[in-house]
Amino acid sequence: MTQKELTYEKTARSIWPVAVIIVATLVLCLVAMGLMLGMANQNIARRQLATAKLPPGATERRLPPLPRLQASPPKELQAFLKSEGEALETLAWVDRELGIVKVPIEVAMEMLVEDGPLVMPPAEPATSGVPGDLPAVSGKRSRPPSSGEPDPSAGIGNSGGQGEQ
Repeated sequence: MTQKELTYEKTARSIWPVAVIIVATLVLCLVAMGLMLGMANQNIARRQLATAKLPPGATERRLPPLPRLQASPPKELQAFLKSEGEALETLAWVDRELGIVKVPIEVAMEMLVEDGPLVMPPAEPATSGVPGDLPAVSGKRSRPPSSGEPDPSAGIGNSGGQGEQ
């Protein structure tokens, strides 16, 4: 056999690409650990600052800028819901001159059941020349107002739907 006939396949590969990948992975891990350590130190410093006593000469802590957290959310929510409930359940004038009345929901539903829906007469064309200006339409019911209270039906049917129910 001659020298040319004795050939072999080269199976040995270069180790450099593998070494570069391993070193790059280690460097990235070290950078990530350094960042986490820095964030942990920053968090510790914030906690110490938050729990630190007032510096000498300071009389009180300054309040943070608005909006601030609520001091007692359940109590404030309860007070808010109570005020909103009272607003929904009271009969009051919205605009006495225009005859707009705020009617409690239950009363408005009873009025609708008793008297039926309000039938509006056809609207007359606007005379002021301002686009979108509609004349007030009187859609009053036949029920007389009681003494001292606004007439709940007086505001129903005014222009613009400004009455609340």
